[in-house]
Amino acid sequence: MGLLNETQIRAAKPALKEYMLNDGDNLYLRVRDTGKVWIYRYTKDGKRIKLGLGPYPEVTLAQARAKAYEANSQRANGSDPKETRDRSSLSSRLEQRTDTAGLAIPQVKLPMASPESESGNTTEGLMSCIYGLTPTPAPP
Repeated sequence: MGLLNETQIRAAKPALKEYMLNDGDNLYLRVRDTGKVWIYRYTKDGKRIKLGLGPYPEVTLAQARAKAYEANSQRANGSDPKETRDRSSLSSRLEQRTDTAGLAIPQVKLPMASPESESGNTTEGLMSCIYGLTPTPAPP
């Protein structure tokens, strides 16, 4: 049930305070001085929840309505759309963990270091495991 059209959305200009334009089915366009953003609003346990759907015009009116429809379907099935999104984004971030250089960190399982390595030094034994280094004996 769309109440908004593209002309109304484009004509919406920032005011001194932010305001919301209702499109129906819990979908709103938030208008701020920083831009326009699609918001899905719902109530859970007496608390109002806002779920961002993306900025306008990157997310079109039709796309925002589709996302709101999906969120309404999730709520009808008993799941919380915000928790679902947070859970999926967390799992995707865990799958693609990166170091500070932006390179993927390989998931490597290291063998447990024995209390004493061949050279008597656990650190050297661990270094040989990680980097393939062999400890060099100390000069006599």
